[in-house]
Amino acid sequence: MPWKHQGRSATGVDCIGLLRHVAQRLELTDYDVAGYRRTPTMEFVSKLREAGLRRKPLADRKTGDVLIFRDGTQPMHVGLLVVKTDGEWILHSTALQRKVVLERYGHELLENTLHCWQMPGVED
Repeated sequence: MPWKHQGRSATGVDCIGLLRHVAQRLELTDYDVAGYRRTPTMEFVSKLREAGLRRKPLADRKTGDVLIFRDGTQPMHVGLLVVKTDGEWILHSTALQRKVVLERYGHELLENTLHCWQMPGVED
């Protein structure tokens, strides 16, 4: 699926659009975070809190958790954690690659992770 800023359809999604699509398909929530800018601000985190996500320690992360990444010092990007037998992966829609990708949760992503959040309806 292609990347598109604030996209919410098969023609393209951004990182929040992908998160919303997954949450809707799993019937977890219909909440949408809209009206955000392309420049990072703390408002990004408050909008996720409004969606019912609950913050948890990064050390307690598991499949289905939402990880928030920084650009500089501010939160700017989200991805879904996928834990497989060969390690941890991040499913996200990235402007850099212009599409939804599944990539290894490694050095750069790990060091830029700010928060870990649990989606409503996802059980421990």
